[in-house]
Order: sequence, then C-alpha cells, then structure tokens
Amino acid sequence: MAVMKRVCLGGTFDVLHAGHARLLEAALAAGEALVIGLASDEFAASRRSPGRELAPYGEREAALREWFAARGALERI
Repeated sequence: MAVMKRVCLGGTFDVLHAGHARLLEAALAAGEALVIGLASDEFAASRRSPGRELAPYGEREAALREWFAARGALERI
C-alpha cells in the first residue's frame, strides 16, 4: 500500500506575498497533499500590533484557494 506524503503548515497568510509563495511552492514540492492551518481572525488579531489591519478569514482563505487553483493544485489541499 502506497503512503501519501502530507505536508502541514500554518499561518495568517494576510496579503499573500513572495515569502508566502516560496513557502507554499516548497510545500507543494515536498508533499502530495497539504494540510494548511489558517489562523482565525481572533488569533491573528491577538498577534498583531493594535490598529494594524487584517483581512477577514474568508478573504484570506479565498486568496489561498485562488493561489492554489492558479497552479492547478487546489485538489491537493
């Protein structure tokens, strides 16, 4: 029986940038399936300085899905 290699990572992923892209590309290269923990609005806000804006969870999730879809990898997450 073949074992599927999974890669797990997590983050806030607020405003996807080049560093996020490098991390996500490395994760795709390392495993067949990805498990991504996306920080809740409450947790992410608690880790930021007061007044710093944060995209809502739904927007951050949609941006991640769009990023993977653009690379034909949405079914891997």
